[in-house]
Amino acid sequence: MKSFALVAALSFLFIACEDNDIPQPPYLPMNIPDVAELEEPADEPEPVKPEPAKPEPAKPVTVPVVHAAAKSEPPPVARQVISAPGNAEQLSSGRYTIQVAVLPSEKSAKAIVNRLASNGIKAYTVKVNNPAKLMGSYHRVRVGYFNEKTAAENFAKSSISSLGYDWWVDRSANDR
Repeated sequence: MKSFALVAALSFLFIACEDNDIPQPPYLPMNIPDVAELEEPADEPEPVKPEPAKPEPAKPVTVPVVHAAAKSEPPPVARQVISAPGNAEQLSSGRYTIQVAVLPSEKSAKAIVNRLASNGIKAYTVKVNNPAKLMGSYHRVRVGYFNEKTAAENFAKSSISSLGYDWWVDRSANDR
């Protein structure tokens, strides 16, 4: 019933409005000049172009001479200092170790060990089966050893973090 009333009201408005009841905007004719009335613009002088700046004489460049027999090697990697503040030196054995990664691929784990070694850090891998909640064999990348947990933390903060690796300190007894 409501829709019928709405249709009836709209129909009444539509019928009641005639074309001449709707206000139209006033028509404003445009003053367009006749083509004959148009004047040609006066010739203007061309703008003066600035002269290009003269280039300065080239400075001599020294180029290092490389002999053909020279071995091409990548630039040396900055070595990290193995000892850190707080007596943080790597030992041959100790209660603590730093774990850098746990990977399913032995090849990937050895690549990290090699990168650490190229920065003066002694690292090793340990193969473990079903570590934590992981199923299968994994390879831990570890740096060690340290007698004190704080020494391991200091070493990791100063040497491992700067290489972009996350780490945590673990007991070396977990190597087995």
